[in-house]
Parts: sequence; structure tokens; C-alpha cells
Amino acid sequence: MIYHFSPLVYTGRKGGSAPPLQTAPPWGLPGAEKGACYYGEIRRKVAIITGGGTGIGRAINGGFGMVEGAKLAICARSADKLAATAQACRDLGAEVVDLPTDLCQLDQMKAFVQATVDRFGTVDILVNNAVSIPNPHAF
Repeated sequence: MIYHFSPLVYTGRKGGSAPPLQTAPPWGLPGAEKGACYYGEIRRKVAIITGGGTGIGRAINGGFGMVEGAKLAICARSADKLAATAQACRDLGAEVVDLPTDLCQLDQMKAFVQATVDRFGTVDILVNNAVSIPNPHAF
């Protein structure tokens, strides 16, 4: 099954604070208005998204955040950028675990995954958007 997954437009610019996440034009898709998503099997799933504080990771988080019953676990090295993205996703209706994490540190990686499982009970989806991970098999 293929999902069309581009519900957001990132309106940011280099430097400065990140702008709010905004819904993209509906492109004629049924139900494309804010909050009405047709994502089938990803509704009410738990997604871990690494490197989720800015840029593409922020946009991915916003996309998942719009899905009904979204449960997101977001990590990034920058605590302030991570907090801003987590709040933007909460504003979209998502339940969020956000934990500043350096994925080059195995103990931090394990703690992040454990915090996710402790909060949500499972992990269904992994989006590995982090810039560098020394051992990708550790997940």
C-alpha cells in the first residue's frame, strides 16, 4: 500500500526560530482539509522520529501529528528546537514524548526508546532522520 504523505508546507528559513507548522493546499484530495487525513493503517500508531527538531524532521513530525490518534516520540540533540517542534505537534492534536537525545550515545538511544515504550507500550513506526548514527543496527 502506498501513502501520499505530504500534508504540510514548511515555511521556515535558515536561522531564527521555527515557524508554526501549516497545512498544505489540498491539491484536490478528498478530506485534505486540516485534521481530516486518510492514512489508514498509521492511525493511532506509535512513531519514533529521530532528528525531529528542525527541517525535514520537523515536517515529518507535523505530518504524523495531523493523523488521528497520533502518538509521537521525537528526539533531537537540540533541546530548545525539539521542544518547539513537540509543542507544534501537540497543537495539532498529537500525544508526544520528546527527549533530547544524542544517538551517537548508545545509553541515550536506549533511554529514549525505553521512555517511548514506557509511555505508549510499543513502537510501530521508525523514521530514522538523524544525521549521524554510529551503529544503525542498535535500533
